[in-house]
Amino acid sequence: MNPIQNFQKNLYTPMDSKKTQLLVFTSKSFQKVLRLLGINSYVGRLNNLAIFVLLVIFLNYTSHECQNKYKCKRSTVKFLIVYSLRALLMLIILSTSLFRPKLFAFPRQEMFIVDSILELYGAQFTNKDIFLVHLQDIATAIIALLYLLYLLYFIIIEDDTRFVNICIYVFNGYCRMCILITNGLFSHYIYDIYLRSRELNKIAVQHSRENLSISYIDSTASSNLLFNKCNIAVITKFRSIQHIHHKLYILATKINTNFSLPLLIMSALYLTSIINNFYNVYYYIKTNLGIFAIINELLMAVFYALQFLHVSYICQQSKNAFRQMAIILHNAFLEYKSLRAEVVHFSLQLVHENLKFTALGLFEINIPLMCSVAGAVATYAVMIIQFDRKFINAENATTTTVTTITTT
Repeated sequence: MNPIQNFQKNLYTPMDSKKTQLLVFTSKSFQKVLRLLGINSYVGRLNNLAIFVLLVIFLNYTSHECQNKYKCKRSTVKFLIVYSLRALLMLIILSTSLFRPKLFAFPRQEMFIVDSILELYGAQFTNKDIFLVHLQDIATAIIALLYLLYLLYFIIIEDDTRFVNICIYVFNGYCRMCILITNGLFSHYIYDIYLRSRELNKIAVQHSRENLSISYIDSTASSNLLFNKCNIAVITKFRSIQHIHHKLYILATKINTNFSLPLLIMSALYLTSIINNFYNVYYYIKTNLGIFAIINELLMAVFYALQFLHVSYICQQSKNAFRQMAIILHNAFLEYKSLRAEVVHFSLQLVHENLKFTALGLFEINIPLMCSVAGAVATYAVMIIQFDRKFINAENATTTTVTTITTT
């Protein structure tokens, strides 16, 4: 078999036989759960409206009760901030799902076009990829089940069994379930983009090796016609890689835009909740309220921190996969004269399409963000503790003054 026939045979051959067919999207279970929660469904628009109305009625009813319950307490501000962020997030997600029910849906049609080209060049998911997807679903289901049992336990042992307290517990549980599933849905979408970017990079590396065969054909083959046909096939495949990379960038940007506002509010909620949890740990240790309360606050802080870390890691991973294409492009293709014009054009595209995942454009979601969040948590936790000590000293001074005046 001559080099031309060998190249044409391997052009559309899968790279690994131990792989499975590309999945259009890997978040079917999360989308089904969100439909039950009143989010992201055409069929469930009436369900969305009912949950939205119930949420508005509940917020109107409980806001006054919460103000009375936490009146003249130092925890009022912290509670109201977290409570307001949760209410705002739920109102935005439910109202968006009501008026634009497919905003949080995966762009299947656009991805189907990308997958058809990728499969043509042998791109497929490994069993490890599918296992990691299922592992995330199982972990999310276990966390949701444990939290529901935890919530039910608190409702049962609560001394004050008024209706408003039960409603607050149910509201907190509903909010955390929506945040957990929405967070997982966004992570699934970005992970799907990452898998395709990784497979595209593998195709590009394989394509660069095929170019070595083209160089060999150029020096040994006697027929220029055969070489020109093979060269056209290589350029066509190179342009297909460029087109797929552009489509993946558009899809990633579209998904990020759709989830941008919820990501912003969830980030603020994660930050304030973690600060609140660490302050409560300090307060419980100081007042000797017991080890169970301390463990409870630490678990909730870990719950929020892991969600934030998971989203940041997936976004960073996808960004790195997109940036890897530039390295492959210049290391593997720049030396070939026949592809130099295509490489320059692709390089300009990569410069303009610098993938970033942001929360409404205010900050980028990546691993360095976690370092900033950790520093912010430590700083604000120390500030709150210092303010708390000043408030305690001021209250003690006021009490002493009043006692002295009463005695005299």
